[in-house]
Amino acid sequence: MFLDRRHAGRLLGEAVARTGETVDRVLAIPNGGVVVGYEVAKKLGVDLGVVVVRKIPIPWNTEAGFGAVDPDGEVVLNKPLLDRLSLTGEEMERLVLHVKKGIDERVGKYGGIPNVNGKTAVIVDDGIASGVTMVATCIYVRRKGAGRIIAAAPVAPLHSLELVKGYADHVVVLKVVDAAMFAVADHYENWYDVPDEEVLQYLKESRGGEGKL
Repeated sequence: MFLDRRHAGRLLGEAVARTGETVDRVLAIPNGGVVVGYEVAKKLGVDLGVVVVRKIPIPWNTEAGFGAVDPDGEVVLNKPLLDRLSLTGEEMERLVLHVKKGIDERVGKYGGIPNVNGKTAVIVDDGIASGVTMVATCIYVRRKGAGRIIAAAPVAPLHSLELVKGYADHVVVLKVVDAAMFAVADHYENWYDVPDEEVLQYLKESRGGEGKL
């Protein structure tokens, strides 16, 4: 059990440092991943950036997703799960368009991905659930020219960890859970939805702005 995202980020930063990888960038998935990523970037002594990739939520269970969309509008689907949901094409299109709109708004607030061409990037989230968001992010960052990708999160179920391994050069997860039913929030004592204002504060602090967190 992690106390909060910052506690998890400090532990995760130490674990990434122990890999011996020479890291050029830490890229956090907003919103919660930015809090974890802030601590990872601070530990590694590198810049913190964001990659606004968002899951496509299941309409009746919005904590779970059947796919993810990247900033270029590319869609990655969890096809086995999608096949079980029986969503119509119209429903899918509506959900994807809604997610794309949210991505555009967040990119406008947080900025886009920094230059990763030929660089080693650590992609950080506060947890890996189905794995599809992390997979979509790895694909996107690779498409932007990253030379090497490390996927990192405090916690993940075993099946998602195995999925992500197929898209990252290295995966760092502190706590692996062998469970069919999984929620990232269950592994934090203090869990809350991170507001935009807090994300911007962490990004400003990481980039040498005024104010201390």
